[in-house]
Amino acid sequence: MLENDEIFALSDENESETKNKKSTLPPWRIMLVDDEPSVHQVTLLALRSLTFEGRGLEFLHCYTGGEAKLMLTEEKDIALVFLDVVMETENAGLEVAQYIREDLKNKQVRIILRTGQPGSFAESEMMTSYDINDYKTKTELTSKKLKTTIISALRSYQELDNSESLRVALDKMLKCSSELMSEKSTTELIAEISASTEQMLPLVQKFESTPTVVNIVCFNSEDLSCRQSFMEKNNASSISPQLHQKLSDSFAIENPPSFIDGQYALLYIGKTDQKQHYYLLLTYNNPIEEKETLLLFNLRTNIEIIFNNISLKESLENVNAGLEEKVKQRTLDFQQACERAEQANQAKSSFLSNMSHEIRTPMNAILGFTQILTRSTDISSQQKTTLDKIAKAGQHLLGIINDILEISKIEAGAAQLKLIDFELVTLLTDIGQMFQFRCEQKQLNWNFINHTDQSVYVRADEGKLRQILINLLGNSVKFTDQGSITLVLNQPSANIYQFEIIDTGAGISDEEQKKLFRNFSQGAAGEEKGGTGLGLTISTKHIEMMGGKLTLQSELGKGSTFSFSIELERGNEENARQSVPEIEQIRLIKNRKFSALCVDDIAENRELLGSVLTSCGIDVTYAEDGLQAVELIKKQTFDIVYMDLLMPVMRGDDAIKIIREELNHDKLTCIAVSAFSLSHEIQHYLTIGFDLFIAKPFSFSEVFNSLITFFPDDFVKEEQQTPAKKVDKKQEDINLSEFILSRKMLDDLKLSASINRSSYIKQLLSDIAVQRPQNKIYTDYLILFIDNFDMAGLVKALEEIEYEQ
Repeated sequence: MLENDEIFALSDENESETKNKKSTLPPWRIMLVDDEPSVHQVTLLALRSLTFEGRGLEFLHCYTGGEAKLMLTEEKDIALVFLDVVMETENAGLEVAQYIREDLKNKQVRIILRTGQPGSFAESEMMTSYDINDYKTKTELTSKKLKTTIISALRSYQELDNSESLRVALDKMLKCSSELMSEKSTTELIAEISASTEQMLPLVQKFESTPTVVNIVCFNSEDLSCRQSFMEKNNASSISPQLHQKLSDSFAIENPPSFIDGQYALLYIGKTDQKQHYYLLLTYNNPIEEKETLLLFNLRTNIEIIFNNISLKESLENVNAGLEEKVKQRTLDFQQACERAEQANQAKSSFLSNMSHEIRTPMNAILGFTQILTRSTDISSQQKTTLDKIAKAGQHLLGIINDILEISKIEAGAAQLKLIDFELVTLLTDIGQMFQFRCEQKQLNWNFINHTDQSVYVRADEGKLRQILINLLGNSVKFTDQGSITLVLNQPSANIYQFEIIDTGAGISDEEQKKLFRNFSQGAAGEEKGGTGLGLTISTKHIEMMGGKLTLQSELGKGSTFSFSIELERGNEENARQSVPEIEQIRLIKNRKFSALCVDDIAENRELLGSVLTSCGIDVTYAEDGLQAVELIKKQTFDIVYMDLLMPVMRGDDAIKIIREELNHDKLTCIAVSAFSLSHEIQHYLTIGFDLFIAKPFSFSEVFNSLITFFPDDFVKEEQQTPAKKVDKKQEDINLSEFILSRKMLDDLKLSASINRSSYIKQLLSDIAVQRPQNKIYTDYLILFIDNFDMAGLVKALEEIEYEQ
């Protein structure tokens, strides 16, 4: 607080500055936050005529911290906040500073604390703890010091603002260049240049009252009448005489230069083979500044390169063989353009990966709650059928998402082989059983021909090999309407295995074969049958990762043969992985206490995971972000933590570092649960402190497995608590030989029963009951076998049913 004599001194000192010219530029916005009106008055008196960079000052007044917070949310472009510390509370000013930095995420505005009680708050503590930019006592701020403090703060704000403006400008230029690179012809490019530049200008120049005017001008350098017409046409335009003369002089120059003159910019962007020269004519409201000039020349260079590349593509077909050296140089330019296009493709893959995450997150809730409802004991058969359909549709969508994510992983170089020991012939036999049934549905013959030993143990990526064969066989079945599908396994030499998929389908033309292996590409038959066009691309990439190459032999009307050969290291029979049945349910051992913390910003995901954990007898506590989780762990003891990664306030990967390093909870079991599931990402999360990673959408069995793995002495496995249904006397007398089904339906039921597809069988039987209500007594009888876990009895009962004639 200044004394009265100091106020008068300030008034006299500033009197000479009131003669400054009134600036046409908008003033700097300064917020004064102080509960003493006299402080506001003194500050205004001292600074009323101060200018910086030709701009005056505009003051916003607040008298409490709460009032300041409200104004900060409404007012924009505030450059400086003068902030008293003690107002309605002792820490009101500090709370405002924290609100600016943490809640509003505003790092640009300069904050100067100004207090009348300097002894209450240590300067070093204020500067380090609250991200303020200066700390002053009211008694030390004389008029001169106040002015120098203001100018220093405004200069700092200006530098930050200029840096942000430059970053935004460079982003706009990069985006514009990427869009222009996608154009197919110079005609389309010229139209797009005009539209794109008009949207993004000005780049960094401020205080333009009207939009920048963008025009494309063109003339023929060899046609004198065209030059004259162009000059006459532009005589009446608004460009300056100096710029007009420079343009006229440039007609005779082979590579015309670009000009900046006052508020006008004339940027040369290229010429076509027909000697048509193109300029970008820009008209600003104010004279073009130096920084804007440098960026405009950079933008012009980018556009000229793109223009030349597209012009080159148009002219390559007409290049004379005698211009070989010129062709080589231009081809190099073309290759550079392709490299930039590849970079854009990498950006697309990153986008697909992020979009996959956004889709998988709600899919976790959809499929998870479907699992909960399916496990319920009080739903009807029809409701069960509907839930199975929802789950089936969700899994289909998830499969498409996984295909897209797999492509992005491959293009990003993140796909890796996961080598395990397994028995190869068993794998092919299991796949064969699946496709034998699908072939029978289409009345096709299925053949599996093994020219190797009956048991072949190998070490390879079983999952990717399975996916390759399923994709190739699935395509063969889809595009074959009569004849047969054959899978052949050969071993031409030691550790070299050849796989052939032979079908008698429609075949593929030579023209379609050329584009068959591109992403999202399909032939005419593929467009008719449906699909994403990704399966063949994924299979090709996976085979290449294994050191092989996918080949195709096909002739229209005679079918197709896809084949590949890969080297498979000999595997260890003892280490061969055995299939582990999914855990239906686990239960906490009686009289044990177990607590879990579930952390996810999506309420539905918290509820889903919490329901799964609660069903095991676990006490569950919830948190919405990493910060809440850290605070809860400080206060409570948990046995296990399930934590999402991408959350507001504090991410899961940031929280785990605090838990491990600052809280020293080395023994606390922490499991990451996220829709980000690229292999290199998973490895990263495990190295920073997570004990396990579960990908969304997750199955309940994965959660149960995690608990059994880390706490084997606290949980026991138990069967799903589905009450057994007894077969009454009336049902025991049912004669299944009177139940007539089509051959296709009955074979489907028999095959599904043999491989224990209980949910699928229930769906089929429920559909039969809906379509033929008179058969409901038979379908209910068969469903009882499933509910009583008597699959052997179901297989035997299905043998009594008669085929429909």
